[in-house]
Amino acid sequence: LEVDIHLQRFVTIVEQGDVAAAVSYVREHLGDGALDDLPQVKRALTMMVLFGADLRSQQLQSELATFRSEDRWKKLAGEFRAAFLEAYGMPQASGLEMLLQAGFFALRTPACEEARSVN
Repeated sequence: LEVDIHLQRFVTIVEQGDVAAAVSYVREHLGDGALDDLPQVKRALTMMVLFGADLRSQQLQSELATFRSEDRWKKLAGEFRAAFLEAYGMPQASGLEMLLQAGFFALRTPACEEARSVN
């Protein structure tokens, strides 16, 4: 989660056209080992080196679009939720949802009776 947040910040700095600040941000917050362990950071830095601060480049815009996509923001929101629940020791599903599931499993339906008689 932390790396994804720093990566989003890096992309924002690149979009502003400040290449030097983007490189220093990666060095300060992700360290040199991030390039070896994290392919998305390597991809983002390569993108910046290849296209520089030319924000008009079609290739750069398509690369930046992947970082701005709705799916990426949904993924980040899901990671935030999971981290929050883990930090406070809460289950992934709500109590009401767990009770409803237990109730549905306990119900005797005609489909359950048919499955029992076949076996």
